[in-house]
Amino acid sequence: MCSPVQSEITAFLGLAQWRVGRLEEAVRTEESVRETYPEQLPGVLWLAAQYEASGRHDEAQAVVSEVRQVNPELRADRIGECIRSLLPGEIPVFQENLRRAGLP
Repeated sequence: MCSPVQSEITAFLGLAQWRVGRLEEAVRTEESVRETYPEQLPGVLWLAAQYEASGRHDEAQAVVSEVRQVNPELRADRIGECIRSLLPGEIPVFQENLRRAGLP
């Protein structure tokens, strides 16, 4: 099990990979965060958004469903509060992907 700091760094690495267009690497990185530290909400949400963006809708829905079991009040319009390292222009992209995956 990795530490919270390690999981945050790894989750941020996945976001950086996404930013430079390395989508499959980003998904693999976020999957490792989910496996080793599933409570790391930003990484798990990034994974759901990346699954959705990659056309992996069923997997995205499954991840959102898991997140909603732990945090039922979470809403896509508040995603910037959960994932503070998103740039302003990235927030609407993530919100839309998470909405398509089932996050209200």
